[in-house]
Amino acid sequence: MPQSILLGHMNSFISKLSKTLIATAIIATAVLTSVPALSAFAATQTPNNYICTFKKDASYIYWTPIILLNSPYGGSPSASTAQGYTGEYSIGGVTSSTTQQVGWQMSLSNGEAAGLFELANWTYYTSIYGACPNYVPMKPISSEQYYTLYLLPSGSQSDNDKIGYFVYNGYSSIQFNNDYSTLSYQVITTNGPGTSETVLSTSTTALLFSVTFPSASNYVGSGNLDISVSYYQSGTASFTYNFPGSFGTWNVDSFNGQTGSNTQGALGFEFV
Repeated sequence: MPQSILLGHMNSFISKLSKTLIATAIIATAVLTSVPALSAFAATQTPNNYICTFKKDASYIYWTPIILLNSPYGGSPSASTAQGYTGEYSIGGVTSSTTQQVGWQMSLSNGEAAGLFELANWTYYTSIYGACPNYVPMKPISSEQYYTLYLLPSGSQSDNDKIGYFVYNGYSSIQFNNDYSTLSYQVITTNGPGTSETVLSTSTTALLFSVTFPSASNYVGSGNLDISVSYYQSGTASFTYNFPGSFGTWNVDSFNGQTGSNTQGALGFEFV
């Protein structure tokens, strides 16, 4: 991703993050454990597969995005109901995933934005023996609880001022960002017939996020969220964005900073 585009996304994210660092009021008990005693996920995902001893500093349950979707003003997006979507989270070389979802349906139009969220447990481990860095894995809770939330109302002309967190049913969300930040993709104008843009990749977007652990001196783990189409559907269409004819001009931001046709990044919009 070009440095200027990356800095634009980072500055937007940091600005929103500085306003709100919200967490649930669960106090985690610190325990000592070693990697083999952790779940198979934690053992296999430890960076470089070092054998280390860790202290479990904090653990919180947060609403965690599986998929985030924007609609262009006047137009509409679609996420194919035949596909499964997985949110993959990376912090410091450790990757963890939400539960795969198949058949998510959300009818968006005219500048709306929405997301599908899942309750997941985030844990902060610090290394006390061995050459391992501290790490933050995530695991969906066993009951698989989901929530669909509208992030922008109909009539929104820009995606650059969405909420970046929320509280629902007693749980906060992680801090997330899929705002329009800069013109990184292209300008789309419809003076005549309408047009559409389709994302044709198993990896559809890379977004910034952060997780806060208040009981661990407010430690903040930050990384990238990648919304992926299920592995067995490689090459199928992921998102399609529709722009009405004779309507106007949109600046388009690809969240992966790609240019040209068939960008790998899901899109954000600003109507001008």
